[in-house]
Amino acid sequence: MTLIPRPSGFVFALVTLLFFPAQQANSTSLTQQAVVLKMPEFTVTLPPLANVLEAREAKPLPEEFSLAQELRPLLDNGQYDAALNLLNKHSSLSPALLLVKAQLQSQKKWFDEALNTYDLVLDVMPQLVRAHQGKAIILLLQKRYKLAQAALSKAIRFGLHDTDAYTQLAYINLQINDAWSAIGAFQQALMLDADNLSLRFGLLSALIKTKQTDSAINLIESLLEKEPDNISLWLQRANLAMNTDNTDMALASLETAIRLGDKESSNYLIATQLHLQAGNYARANSLINGPVKFNQEQVTGLMPLLAQSAQWQLLDNLLKEYQPQLEQLTGIKKSRYHLYLAQLAKQNGDLAAQRKALTQSLKADPTNGQALMTLANIHRQQQNYTAAEQYYARATAIETVKRNAFLGLAQTFLDQQNYDAALENLVELSKLDPHNKDIMQNIASVKRILLARQ
Repeated sequence: MTLIPRPSGFVFALVTLLFFPAQQANSTSLTQQAVVLKMPEFTVTLPPLANVLEAREAKPLPEEFSLAQELRPLLDNGQYDAALNLLNKHSSLSPALLLVKAQLQSQKKWFDEALNTYDLVLDVMPQLVRAHQGKAIILLLQKRYKLAQAALSKAIRFGLHDTDAYTQLAYINLQINDAWSAIGAFQQALMLDADNLSLRFGLLSALIKTKQTDSAINLIESLLEKEPDNISLWLQRANLAMNTDNTDMALASLETAIRLGDKESSNYLIATQLHLQAGNYARANSLINGPVKFNQEQVTGLMPLLAQSAQWQLLDNLLKEYQPQLEQLTGIKKSRYHLYLAQLAKQNGDLAAQRKALTQSLKADPTNGQALMTLANIHRQQQNYTAAEQYYARATAIETVKRNAFLGLAQTFLDQQNYDAALENLVELSKLDPHNKDIMQNIASVKRILLARQ
């Protein structure tokens, strides 16, 4: 207990100088992290060209039958340039053959020309489903989502009811942040293709975006019954559990994904952090020393958790394992690294190594308040008061340690019986915390000392 010294011949209440708890920097909120999940990719596929001649909505004109017969083998054999050249020889085409021409232009990625051709078709047949669908696909490929949504909605309104159409509409709705509409479209697609895993993942994404967590979890559970070895499903289950702060479910899901073969280091990192928080230090150690290696940023993320849980041996192992990477750190990150080296040195009772690491920490970041305060406290304990005063004074400029820095200065001056300087720093401290009774009692006690010395 640190007490204000009592001058000879004077009796007064002994008051403790209380140090405020240091603010924790680098604390990690695991619920803000997401496991790395590789979702099935959405792809847009252009309809088969030959099928357009079978389209129920449009037929070639009788006078175009010979042209259609000439086109068919070219389309069947993938001779698209020849087919397009053949159509370009005719200045007037029916909607059916204009539809073929638009698809040929799409295949050559002449998207603007294809859109113009689709519009020519729709001028004549405004309810032609294939033309609206063709436009929607091009606009989707161009990422013009609002226009794609309008075109595809017309195609569906006029009679297009297949899995691809509803899937595309759901995807578009997700892109324009209309997750509620996406849910409806995914559900329509699933009515036509109930076992489509990609669709279920899409529905899952929409449910998560609309924060329907319970529905999302139920969907995951039903999928896992069919595919218990699907790593992506277990990772998504972990993700949902993290979002609801269900760390037990998250950890169990991550461990299952790891057992099934997941090698993503970010997932190993989160599993390690969760085990540390749960006190499962042996398992955390096995993950740290396992086959999947962490990158520099991930290692620096583990250091505060290991220190907070007082797992010094684990921290020592981690810093030694990744020393070459950590020595490449710069600025604030390097400063924190040396701060952890200082903590390890303290645990080992090596004061010289501790001071060296703290000095290196301040060299990398002169504003590291924890390093400044620790060095100041060491110098005060060793009665190196001038050095202690210098480090405390620097720390008073740093918000996270300012109050303790003024307390440290006051105590340092009290140790030297410099009561005027002690009072000055206590008054500065009272400005930061004017309702703290302990501070006011200390101020009163020092004033009594000064009055007794007059």
